[in-house]
Amino acid sequence: MMQAAESKEFESLRLRSQMIVSKLFLRTPPVQPTQLAQWSSNLREKYECALILYRTERYGDALDAFRLIQQDSAQIGFDRTARLSAAACAAAAAKFSEVVELLHPIHSRGLLYGSPLWNLALAYHRLGQDKDAMQALEAYIKRAS
Repeated sequence: MMQAAESKEFESLRLRSQMIVSKLFLRTPPVQPTQLAQWSSNLREKYECALILYRTERYGDALDAFRLIQQDSAQIGFDRTARLSAAACAAAAAKFSEVVELLHPIHSRGLLYGSPLWNLALAYHRLGQDKDAMQALEAYIKRAS
């Protein structure tokens, strides 16, 4: 009887901790396409549509849209903007492996800052990659000061 009660309490704590961690993700808006807009009106229109999807909380659809924009904008050398926006959508959609896939290459070059770096640290944690999570968190703290 005592074991069942402890198990129920443990499960309750586990669910609460998951809820807290999910709320820690920063739902920052996607990056605005300042230079990208100068290069292509077609990409600018696609970007604006993806932003609407994000603002209406259709994060999975917005993620897909930003991924396509990322592929198209890579040809002109502006895929970082779309990559950061796709990562914001992936974090909002709780697609942690995609957050890591999108942000790790930037982080490994020491070029990731702010909300995206925070979200990367949390995504690593959610995937059980605590060593990577701690390294990203340390980088976040160092870069914030």
